[in-house]
Amino acid sequence: MNKTMKIYIYPHTKTDPFANVFFPNNDGLPGGNYASESYFKIALSLSHFVTQDPSEADLFFLPFSIACMRHDKRIGVDGIKDFIKDYLFSISRKYPFWNRTGLGQCMSAVEYQAILKYRLMIPLFPDDDPCPVCRKCCLDSFGEHAVHCKELPGFKYRHDLVRDVLYDVLKRAGISAKKEAPVNFLTDPLEGRSTLRPADILVFGWEGGKHACVDLTGVSPLVGLRDHGFVAGHAITKAEAGKVAKHEKACIENQHVFVPFAFDTFGALAPDAVRFLKRVQQVVSSNTAHVKGQNFVFSRVGFAIQKGVAAQLVARLPTISL
Repeated sequence: MNKTMKIYIYPHTKTDPFANVFFPNNDGLPGGNYASESYFKIALSLSHFVTQDPSEADLFFLPFSIACMRHDKRIGVDGIKDFIKDYLFSISRKYPFWNRTGLGQCMSAVEYQAILKYRLMIPLFPDDDPCPVCRKCCLDSFGEHAVHCKELPGFKYRHDLVRDVLYDVLKRAGISAKKEAPVNFLTDPLEGRSTLRPADILVFGWEGGKHACVDLTGVSPLVGLRDHGFVAGHAITKAEAGKVAKHEKACIENQHVFVPFAFDTFGALAPDAVRFLKRVQQVVSSNTAHVKGQNFVFSRVGFAIQKGVAAQLVARLPTISL
């Protein structure tokens, strides 16, 4: 990853009216509450990850600075939302590759910093501060409560974002599928549901002419760390086994294939999810002559997982950190 990952920074000129917002400030050492944002932009601009060729990029970086927007009298705190909205519209019109992957794979500097700190286990929150969203539990410094808190739709957003991206990948691979497809045999009468429980994704004719019910679930790899110690892959394999025990028999009895798609918040995938995506890669490879045509399958899903987690973390950051 250190040798192959490429980041494309949307370009701007020094004559841009808002060049102060888009370019890193190299005048002395950054300071104040937003120093980390400035340090990040300076480091990225000098990084070997940066590429001038968007076709080889894994990530696309929007270089606007929240701190500079706050202090620019033309924008100010109240104008940040409209400025970013207009900027994104302009970028999407000017650069066609913005939407080449369906769901624009973009992450703000704040999200990127948050997810890097989470993955590197750098403290994000003050210990024992109450969660500003649910106000029922205390935050832990490394963000574990943030990725499990179900008070806001962030928990569902992460699941749905990965599902939507996976569906888009299937569609672009030429694989026939339906999102949120209701199937009567996945509904447990004991659940007391008034509606049929849908399959996250129903893939038509996936195996031996049988349709496949793909069921996504996301977990933290640190669950149970205090009690049992850390074992790589334990959380996702346990989540995968739980899904199989719950739904596979019903699928088989109704002539369907069940595919548990378990992932953790660090981006690891359970064995069945890996096998599923590798088969999608094979389909993509058979449909395209481009050598790298299949590479987007894993990278898109991985990015969606990290973006979903980042959204949960950012929603709970103290205002001063933004």
